[in-house]
Amino acid sequence: MTDFELEYTLSSHPALEPGGPPPEGRPTWAALSGGSYAIRVGDARLLHYAPDFGGHAVEHAVVRLHEDVLGILPAVCEPVPDDVVLAFAPGSLGDAARRLRTASDALDELDESAEATLLLEASAVLAGRQLDTGYLDPSADLWLWRHGDLVTIEWDNRAKLVAGQCVWSSEVGRRELAWAAFVGAVERFHERFCSDMGRRVGELAARYVAAGRPHDAAELEREHAWRKGRLAAALSRRCDAGDWRHVRQALRR
Repeated sequence: MTDFELEYTLSSHPALEPGGPPPEGRPTWAALSGGSYAIRVGDARLLHYAPDFGGHAVEHAVVRLHEDVLGILPAVCEPVPDDVVLAFAPGSLGDAARRLRTASDALDELDESAEATLLLEASAVLAGRQLDTGYLDPSADLWLWRHGDLVTIEWDNRAKLVAGQCVWSSEVGRRELAWAAFVGAVERFHERFCSDMGRRVGELAARYVAAGRPHDAAELEREHAWRKGRLAAALSRRCDAGDWRHVRQALRR
């Protein structure tokens, strides 16, 4: 175990009940991944609810976490330039992102001035390093970014309140870990998840073949093969999240 782990549990699925026939329709690959997940960072657990809100991990299709982590990887792979990090106050990309977003939101939505464009473009660069949790209500604020050979994981959920209480078990924090350790954790998550899903796909595909539905079996297996290759594609894909010049200019405002 390292200081950073992507944890999940798959729940049972009706299509996989022992001895049962294959379903009439074909469950999607994503539907087979129902379960729960959280992210462990040191002693903190992110995407994990506070005791007053159930004290459990997010309950959702695990493929959502898988897609979002792989989706953010190209941006995390690209190191933040030294001079931009020095402009973060107090050394927090998340804090810089909030400041730029607040400044952008304060402008008229029809404003097409150079300042408005600059703020929008700079905010987009930093937002590319925020894990998507917009499907949750409230969401969680979690950023991952690289500087040199270190990855910083920072979160700030102090504003994620229901009836005046923070819904998340860890309100605010920050952790740095080696780039190799971060990539290793993502690889473990990807390999374990694809292995678990591979067993589910194989079991259901065998039932489809036995029921004379080889096309359904082939479709599931084709999607599984594509998803297995997504980590390598994400690690090799160039980040297209924007221009650091916009961030530099916006932070000097």
